[in-house]
Amino acid sequence: MEDFRNYTAFPTPRGALKSLRRREAAAVKHPREYVRLPVAGLRGHALAPGGDFAKVEEEENAFLQKAEEEWATEAPAELAMRNLIQPMERLIAEGTSSDPKNGNGSPALVLAAMNGHLDALKLLRRHGANLEATNTYGQTALILAVRNGKPDCAEALLEWGADKDAADKNIGTALHWAAQQGQLECARLLVRARADRAKKNSSGQTALEVARERGKAEVAALLEQADANDASIADSQPARRASKSSLSGARQSAMMPAAKKMRPASKTSTIKGACVPPCVVRRCTMRR
Repeated sequence: MEDFRNYTAFPTPRGALKSLRRREAAAVKHPREYVRLPVAGLRGHALAPGGDFAKVEEEENAFLQKAEEEWATEAPAELAMRNLIQPMERLIAEGTSSDPKNGNGSPALVLAAMNGHLDALKLLRRHGANLEATNTYGQTALILAVRNGKPDCAEALLEWGADKDAADKNIGTALHWAAQQGQLECARLLVRARADRAKKNSSGQTALEVARERGKAEVAALLEQADANDASIADSQPARRASKSSLSGARQSAMMPAAKKMRPASKTSTIKGACVPPCVVRRCTMRR
């Protein structure tokens, strides 16, 4: 345990918690047990020469109360970042939100995705975590999964319906990040999901232009091929429509003579502009 007697000033609850969160085993304990860990250090600080035990005891209680409040709101996000599933499940079962943010403003889902923790991602999604939640830079879980090269997480997020064209405040969409970082597998997933390749970032660049500028040849080749495929399909559509039209006309023309042959010949005769049966014609002729 960290020795707080070396501190010249009383440690803040957030600072103490950050040092304790490095100990993953401690996170499995109940939150109150977790935040009580620095108490021994605080008491040791009071026992130093000139220490005021009563004052430290009062500060200790205030520390515990504030630390517990911070832990209750930030714990799921911190646990998601470390893929600690059981503590996450327990806290969520106790009523903690599945959309918490840590002290830096990053949502739990974003932290799980950026670190490639698929199990934590599934747990948070199962409890209704917001797929479009962003950190302070406007980055979604999908953007950070792609940026950090976590294709399993990126694929899961796309299957769940995450916005594939959401853009952050700087680089752009997930496809822009795949181009910048050279994340070929993630780029393939996005192209397959029909991400908007024509969308431009804040610098006015498409993902292809970013890949070329950054020298990411494989991603650039993938995007160029996708553009070529779309152009080929677009060019072939008018020819297909014309072919279907001519074929339909040929079929109609071929059917018309056959239809004429199938019509029965008329067996009626005309007498003074009137159409009468043949038997009536014969009778009239015989009488004459």
